[in-house]
Amino acid sequence: MTRNILLTGGTGYLGRNFLKVLIKNDYNIYLFVRDGSDLKKIEPYLNQVTIIKNASSLPTVDIFIHMATVYGRMNETNDEIFQSNFNWPLSLLEKVSHSNLTFINTDTSLPRDFNNYSKSKKYFIEEVIRNYPYLRIINMICEQFYGPGDGSFVNFIAKELKAGNDIEMTEGLQRRDLIYIDDVLNAYMTILSNINSMSKGLYEYPVGSGHAFSIREVATQVCEILDCPHEHLKWGAKPMREGEPMKLIADPSLMMELGWQPKYSLESGLKLTLNNLL
Repeated sequence: MTRNILLTGGTGYLGRNFLKVLIKNDYNIYLFVRDGSDLKKIEPYLNQVTIIKNASSLPTVDIFIHMATVYGRMNETNDEIFQSNFNWPLSLLEKVSHSNLTFINTDTSLPRDFNNYSKSKKYFIEEVIRNYPYLRIINMICEQFYGPGDGSFVNFIAKELKAGNDIEMTEGLQRRDLIYIDDVLNAYMTILSNINSMSKGLYEYPVGSGHAFSIREVATQVCEILDCPHEHLKWGAKPMREGEPMKLIADPSLMMELGWQPKYSLESGLKLTLNNLL
């Protein structure tokens, strides 16, 4: 049976990659985009989705997948971050909610009080749980994903190294669970394939590889793959951010119980990500 899906964040890195997967699997997709959204990167797919720009014209859908987010990397104010990550998605959910709706949220593994981004994301899902106990709510708690053409620190480091630039780093002892983009997409598709077996209520799924690597290890692997001098990495040249967690790692056992398995090691994921720079 064809299902109607409302997707937000389809112009972002995760969302546009997931959009391609949904199209391949013949879902009926309504893509909500805000005024000013750049559609160039999804232009080849626009004739295969229905674009929605006005919240007053939202359709009745079976599944609402929320991937839109503002990280605060573009100097957005606290109010702008909360408007995008809290108020706006709540208003959309209010307009499309009905007793048989499945809401799939994209959350962060960062601690609530680390920054305004993580705070807004945690406040949002808590408000959803409080206001919509009659929905099937699936909260995907994502570790740091990366892949070709993304905006992660993997690609940042790679581009700087290829340009021969020095990069000021912290000591790089923070450990992160990095997960390749295709594994993340497969996790969401695994959820979609299991929805019929889920009753209403809250489900929370950590999405990560289950392995944590230090920033120093990751950057060193990037250097080796690109055959760049390690001396460009200036360890200890900048302090860590206040309150930054030293270790973030997912327990993917709940996802695995649904039949999902991460397929990409850090090495294979990095090589695929950096392939165009080799």
